[in-house]
Amino acid sequence: MRARMLLTLPLLPVLLTVMAGAQTHRESTLASFPSIDNGPVLPTGGLIIDAAGHLYGSSQGGVNNLGAIFEVTPAGVVSLLHSFSGADGSYPVVNPIRDRAGNLYGTTSQGGASTGCSCGTVFKLTPEGELTVLHSFTGGYAYPSALTIDAAGNLYGFEFATNANGSVFKVSPEGTFSVVYNFCSLANCADGSAPVGSLIINKAGNLYGTTNRGGQFNQGAVFELTPEYAESVLYSFTGGSDGGNPVGKLTQDAAGNMYGVTYAGGATASSGYGTVFKITPAGTESVLYSFCQLTNCADGARPAGALLLDGVGNLYGTTILGGTHDAGVVFKVTYAGVESVLQDLTIEADGGNGAVLDRAGNVYVEIYSGGKSGEGSVIKLSPHRLRQN
Repeated sequence: MRARMLLTLPLLPVLLTVMAGAQTHRESTLASFPSIDNGPVLPTGGLIIDAAGHLYGSSQGGVNNLGAIFEVTPAGVVSLLHSFSGADGSYPVVNPIRDRAGNLYGTTSQGGASTGCSCGTVFKLTPEGELTVLHSFTGGYAYPSALTIDAAGNLYGFEFATNANGSVFKVSPEGTFSVVYNFCSLANCADGSAPVGSLIINKAGNLYGTTNRGGQFNQGAVFELTPEYAESVLYSFTGGSDGGNPVGKLTQDAAGNMYGVTYAGGATASSGYGTVFKITPAGTESVLYSFCQLTNCADGARPAGALLLDGVGNLYGTTILGGTHDAGVVFKVTYAGVESVLQDLTIEADGGNGAVLDRAGNVYVEIYSGGKSGEGSVIKLSPHRLRQN
């Protein structure tokens, strides 16, 4: 029986937008799982998109019911790229990443070659479908994060087998594994604890990420790791109006500013239901939006997953609560901090994985157990304008 596992042109003046008509989004189902026999079901971890508009993700299902990597074309055709067997990993729960040659890299939560436990793997999947296990974790369940790749092809991520408070690991293109930083190395975990999401990397080779706990106030932190693996905290959350307990991956603009979400905190009077925040390279933090400002949290509550930044400074993301069904929303926040709901979600699990955007402005979200068969789907939110009378 299959287990269900949850897991950068300024904007035109607002007056012109109102005169031309308000923009909203039209929802359609791009793909429903299962679309093919022994294919992917119950997608988890979020999607990625390539320049041609093809979507890639991780799921349960596959030939061995141990998980799969899939592709969805712009026309909605689903392909099974790899079915895991256990020795090569099992149960992937985070999104893969893709290099310029079209290779996919990812992690699995279980499986691998370790004789001590089914601890998880780091893998590479070529465009021809050949999978190589670059590393099998040992010593305990690693719960590895999604990966980040540098210019030399080194992969970075978080794991919890080496250190219960979380570690940053590196895997070379040849598969050499090393731990480059252990969190909670400072008194009271001032350097952060429990890293979440995945890392981002800038042109200088500095790595950035968030921790859900630790920092000065034990409400999480944004940190920097230099190419020499020296760690520093850019900002410690207080859990108040600035937010608390960040989740998901940061996103960075051309000026080096970073954007993310916190699960808790915010300026909402009733309670802290999370924020969208901005942090400068110097560590100055500001809140762009605090959730649950509308009655019954119609604007969403408890954001999760990565934010997406478009070419004019709008941010897109998802929440796991709030909205019409109290199951989360797909939202957009402008550079000025104006929030709008693009879609109400009906299953709480769907709001944890964020959204992706194509060049035409269409937003894509994976639905954990939606679609015709209840085994998952990918929805497409297409922008269009409503004329004002």
